[in-house]
Amino acid sequence: MSIPLKTTTANGIHMRYAEMGPRESGAPLVLFCHGWPESWYSWRHQLAAVSAAGFRCVAPDMRGYGGTEAPEGADQYTLMHLVGDMAELVKALGETKAVIVGHDWGAPVAWHAAMWRPDLFPAVCAMSVPYAPPGYIDILTALSKLGINDFYLQYFQKPGVPEAERASDLVTLVVARVASGEDVGALRAHLEAALPPGTTIETVRVSRTEAERLLDPA
Repeated sequence: MSIPLKTTTANGIHMRYAEMGPRESGAPLVLFCHGWPESWYSWRHQLAAVSAAGFRCVAPDMRGYGGTEAPEGADQYTLMHLVGDMAELVKALGETKAVIVGHDWGAPVAWHAAMWRPDLFPAVCAMSVPYAPPGYIDILTALSKLGINDFYLQYFQKPGVPEAERASDLVTLVVARVASGEDVGALRAHLEAALPPGTTIETVRVSRTEAERLLDPA
């Protein structure tokens, strides 16, 4: 199955996205937001199925992933930035509204897009992650209190450890940490696209920083 990849500029960054389905006036837009460590490729089956039902389907590489620009600094990856990216992508596509779908770390983007810009996103579909308001305890403290000490967010808290283990091969690092029954060959090919040569461990740290920002209101 060949899925066309295109590029545009949205919210001040270069974005790559996959698109399938009709583009004539009246075909509803569905925007798919992937999680970590993924890319548009995570949605390849849904793009085919939903576009066949008559929808215009677009799945971008989210900010910092794959063929989309990766601004420097973790402060460039807040929910405000990510929701802004999706809002501006809708406009760049020449549309006025979209159904937004999110999986994993894409789900908070979808939830907040619908909350903050209901004019653009009148419907939301969140997969695997329900809406949760900011909590009264940060996620790392909560995990510790539950006796959990090996969650991936905790793993990336240890300065120098991930770098020392896989300093030159982040793909192998991620496969080793999250493969969990997946077809390792297919996952490796997917990650090599999502984490291109030159990607640093800072890309991985973004998920940690945004988790703390979202879940710790202080």
